[in-house]
Amino acid sequence: MTRLARREAYRAAGRALAQYLGGRQGPGNVTEVGWNRGDAIATGQTHEYKLNVPITQGTFLTATLTWDRIVTETNAGGAAGDGKMQSTDGYSAVAASHGVADYNLFVYKGEQLVASSVASNTGVEGDNIEHLYFPVPAAGVPGDYRIVVKATAGVSATVAAPPYALAWQTTAFPVVTTTTNGGVS
Repeated sequence: MTRLARREAYRAAGRALAQYLGGRQGPGNVTEVGWNRGDAIATGQTHEYKLNVPITQGTFLTATLTWDRIVTETNAGGAAGDGKMQSTDGYSAVAASHGVADYNLFVYKGEQLVASSVASNTGVEGDNIEHLYFPVPAAGVPGDYRIVVKATAGVSATVAAPPYALAWQTTAFPVVTTTTNGGVS
């Protein structure tokens, strides 16, 4: 690994650590850096994460949403899967016609839509990730900006809605330095 690659790896690890240290939060009032996982919502329902901090114009907001893809197993010869992973097994994502869950990601300032994974085409049918990264267009007081997760496609009666995970930040990550022995300061 080159010196530059090693430096970038340390920076990425520092950013990941800062994101993690933001803590699990929400839905509801949240801080400028955080994450949540494990929630599932029904079609048409939303979860809102209200940024309970002042935000200055031009601050970059990033939000990433992902959820489990439902995958089926087929044994050699086309038989239904037995739950044991073998080299002859086949795996495929459940087709949209079978009711695969889909979530979308939105950012609002008050009632005005500011950004959307639908409008920006970051969400493609069948994908299980949505991502937004943009400078906020106007300053806001605590509670002005909110991140909204919406379930836009349902699942069949035989397939439960998968949980989603969301991570966000509205400020530059604090600088996290590592020591020569691998510690963090």
